[in-house]
Amino acid sequence: MITALLVLRHLTATLNGRMTSEETEKRLLKIIALTFFALSGFLIIDSMHKLLTNSKPESSFIGLCATAFSVLFMPWLAKRKLNIGQKIGSSLLIADAAETKLCGWLALSTFTGLLAFHFLHLAWLDSATSLIIAVFAVNEGREAWEGELVCEDD
Repeated sequence: MITALLVLRHLTATLNGRMTSEETEKRLLKIIALTFFALSGFLIIDSMHKLLTNSKPESSFIGLCATAFSVLFMPWLAKRKLNIGQKIGSSLLIADAAETKLCGWLALSTFTGLLAFHFLHLAWLDSATSLIIAVFAVNEGREAWEGELVCEDD
């Protein structure tokens, strides 16, 4: 959400004819990188807590539906952001696309974890996959921090 607001503000300024400097864009990329690091930290702490306390997931029909919607919507949104970011040469939009893609992976992890708990009683699966996603969040954060965003379409 933070990255989307930063990107929207930056793109709006650009569309309104207010030129932004390369330094401003680099500073905003560093802020986006920090959001990746914060997400990773949260995932690690939350996952470790759940694994160590043997927490059981809770779900509701509405929660499952919202998560399923996110599983379908987030990859589409990430792809659109990436395509537009590449077309207009916006590293900020490309970084935001990477964060949206991670949100899609987290939604898939959550949805799969809830189903695995419901049908197989595997309470640890969501936390384990979240730890893997945390590694990717650190890598994306490092790339954003260093301005080495990969423009791959996967």
